[in-house]
Amino acid sequence: MRGRHKRISAGTIVMTIAAAIVLFCAIWMILAIRNPNADLSMDAERLVSSIGELAAASRPQATAQTMPGLPRPTAAPQMYAAPTALAAQPSAVPQQPAAAQPTQSASDIRTLTLTVSGEIAFDSDVIAGTLNAAAGQYNLSETLSAIQHEARADAGIALMHRLPSTSAANGRAAEQAAAAIHDAGFQYVLLNSEKALETGENGAARMLSALQSAGVTPLGLRSAAGPSTAKTISIRGISIAVLAYTDTLSADSKKAVPDAAARERMVTVFDADQARQDIRAARESGADIVLVAMHWGGANDTAPTAAQRTAAQALCEAGADIIIGAHSNAVQPVEYLSSAQDTAHSTLVAWSMGTLLSASRANREVVSGMLLHLTLTYDMQRRALSIASVQYTPTYCWGQKTDALYKYRVLCSAEEAPNDMIQKQREIMGRALKLIQDTMAKGVAVQR
Repeated sequence: MRGRHKRISAGTIVMTIAAAIVLFCAIWMILAIRNPNADLSMDAERLVSSIGELAAASRPQATAQTMPGLPRPTAAPQMYAAPTALAAQPSAVPQQPAAAQPTQSASDIRTLTLTVSGEIAFDSDVIAGTLNAAAGQYNLSETLSAIQHEARADAGIALMHRLPSTSAANGRAAEQAAAAIHDAGFQYVLLNSEKALETGENGAARMLSALQSAGVTPLGLRSAAGPSTAKTISIRGISIAVLAYTDTLSADSKKAVPDAAARERMVTVFDADQARQDIRAARESGADIVLVAMHWGGANDTAPTAAQRTAAQALCEAGADIIIGAHSNAVQPVEYLSSAQDTAHSTLVAWSMGTLLSASRANREVVSGMLLHLTLTYDMQRRALSIASVQYTPTYCWGQKTDALYKYRVLCSAEEAPNDMIQKQREIMGRALKLIQDTMAKGVAVQR
């Protein structure tokens, strides 16, 4: 009977490997002691690999079993591998998402300030009071110099009640008036009044030329040969369509310009249907804001008439954003109108800013006026207007007697009176101030 081969046990193999490792380490240590300068560095990775191969060769061949609860080992683990979360981060050059939603930047929201004056009348007595007899010259800028600090804004609009006589101020009244408006800080002037044509076609043409030469843009009045379209102005990239109307023309205006077609080209008489078309056309042409200037109502009216309210509501429904009113010598409240058709739309209406400059002393209303200050915020992306603030500065037209003439000056009536103002004038200015404050308390504007 042939003898059976005895199989080497696993324990024997392990002990043999352990002995080989001990022997190798002992030899390495002896050599290191005898020759410290020798390069006897050990490649740990190769040593481990060799031992692993020896152990694998002696291991029984069987199906590997993974112990419950332990992960299956990877074939070749990497040192310092980035965590999964970090590996998913963008590369050094970021890639723009294909479907990124646009975000609104601060430049999409723009703010501008708007100041509008009461009516200015450079009548003969006002002009006469600015004469420097020694120099033989007139200086109409003196009349408005005291309100410069309040009038200046991104867009300053003055309202002119009537054009000065072409024969006044040594024949240079138009140039003097234009300079006064410019020096006071106004960049625009509305001329759409019932008296706008009383100096005739030549007088209107000269006034328009003088304003443009002074750096002031005329609105609401055109030369007889000029276009009848609305004026659009741009401020801080915001397009503002200015539609200017008068509800009537004086008999003297009709007499001075007898040709009805010429009058129609020069000044637009209000018609509700035409105004609706004008507002629609302004929107279609890209206007962001529609401002309507109305010369309406009766002289010395202290409140808007029913006809004015009907007209204003029609303009609101048509989409007007702001309505600036003039003609009444008296200050009237500032209000909001709501659209019945579009509940999200409202229109700010300043019925009347009263009188800024005039030689008339008929009553307190005539010597009282205001500067209206609006802060407008416009969202360029949504094309939406917000009126951030509505304020006013009360004004008083002071007539100071000097020798045989009166010098007229516009003052901010809530400020200290000039030292040379007599007590009686101080009392009149105080009563005029209270009249404006009581009137404005009925609306949405607050005193600046």
